[in-house]
Amino acid sequence: MRIAVSADGQRLESQISPVFGRCPFFIVVETEDDEIVEREVLENSAMEQPSGAGTAAVQLVGDKDVDVVISGGIGPKAFSALKQWKIKAFKGEPGPVRYNLDKFLEGELEEVESATGSPGMGRADRK
Repeated sequence: MRIAVSADGQRLESQISPVFGRCPFFIVVETEDDEIVEREVLENSAMEQPSGAGTAAVQLVGDKDVDVVISGGIGPKAFSALKQWKIKAFKGEPGPVRYNLDKFLEGELEEVESATGSPGMGRADRK
């Protein structure tokens, strides 16, 4: 399984980002038997877009064949795009990326059934 986590830094010890489309990085991991076997860091090129960051971020992780995203918040356009790509979304908890991956692998994160944020959330934080 391939999992992308919105992150404020490039390490598994970095904090999960509270936003999806405008997070600085995505940490993409591949898991086998609930163990991380591969890790890749993606710089989020959509972060500075004036609009459509969430949709562009979905394309970025979708192009990496992820099955799941974990984020602190996902806006409506990003959520809709995730559904189109058939990527499941889970609500992350404040804390490190590794903590959220462990919680997901233990079945302790909630799958998101609708957007958890508003359009453009995070735009003001990133200026």
